[in-house]
Amino acid sequence: MHKQITALLTDFPTIQKLLPVASNAKDPLQSLQFKTDLPSYKDPVTNFYYFVITAETLRVYNAVLLQAATLTDLVDIQYQIGKVLNDVKVLAKQTTAELNEQGFSATPDESSNHIHFAL
Repeated sequence: MHKQITALLTDFPTIQKLLPVASNAKDPLQSLQFKTDLPSYKDPVTNFYYFVITAETLRVYNAVLLQAATLTDLVDIQYQIGKVLNDVKVLAKQTTAELNEQGFSATPDESSNHIHFAL
């Protein structure tokens, strides 16, 4: 997964530097236990964003699972998962604010621009 994301971001070295070091390749990836409802891609740019978002979602989900598996105390697990969920909530609020600021109130479609799709 790390190699896929790194390959997708080859032309973006600044973003590549933000990626964490690759995790243990022995750990099998768990499929998502939820559905990500992304709009369909319609051109190479939205296809790129679709694959980056999908791969990063799977990577973060598995990173959280691996971190939780290292914890033994239920209180620690609940705290760490709660912290991650709170971070997701903050990012969702920031994305919503950015969408509203940009004037994007509908679901992206074929007439939408790439910024709308990526947000």
